[in-house]
Amino acid sequence: MTFLILYIYKSELYKIIYIIMKYLKAYETIISLDLDEEDQKNLMIQAIENNKTSLIKELLKNGFNPNTKITYHLYISEVPLLLIESGKKLPNLEIIQLLIDYGANVNLINNDWPIIYQIIYNSNRLIKKPILLEIIKKFIKAGANLLFINKDRGNFFDIIKKKTEWKDFTQKFEDQLFDMIKIEAPEQYKKYLIEKDIKKYNL
Repeated sequence: MTFLILYIYKSELYKIIYIIMKYLKAYETIISLDLDEEDQKNLMIQAIENNKTSLIKELLKNGFNPNTKITYHLYISEVPLLLIESGKKLPNLEIIQLLIDYGANVNLINNDWPIIYQIIYNSNRLIKKPILLEIIKKFIKAGANLLFINKDRGNFFDIIKKKTEWKDFTQKFEDQLFDMIKIEAPEQYKKYLIEKDIKKYNL
């Protein structure tokens, strides 16, 4: 294994560091001294956008907080779990699990939306449905709350149905999502059905 010792003193060096690691393939062995918070954020953006799992793991091992908001594109701030869809490649399930394992809060509220709601709502057609299904499953296994009420869009189940209504999802995929939730989060699914009946019959 190649060991790369990086002495970092200026925030803009993260770009050089990333290029060096890219060509030396030494992601697993980043050892940084005087790596400030801004440097860590910049390296995390580079790693997520390029699906570099080993670099992300090293940053997390060295104390990077996976719930830290990172500013990119001048003004947009997101936590790493919400940056997964900004990558140049398809979302990496291993990276998602890594962030969760290191303490990423799957129920973090961002602009009145839990993270899982934003992922399902903003999911585009470039993401293959089996991958999206696995992403949602990982969030549920980590304890995602599917019953949180967003004042504009309702709960997680309401958003799924809205995506089907808009033709972003097929009815088949909606059924697959609901079937998976029945298995992975049966109590939340039961509560959803109860609340649905209460609304339907004005109980």
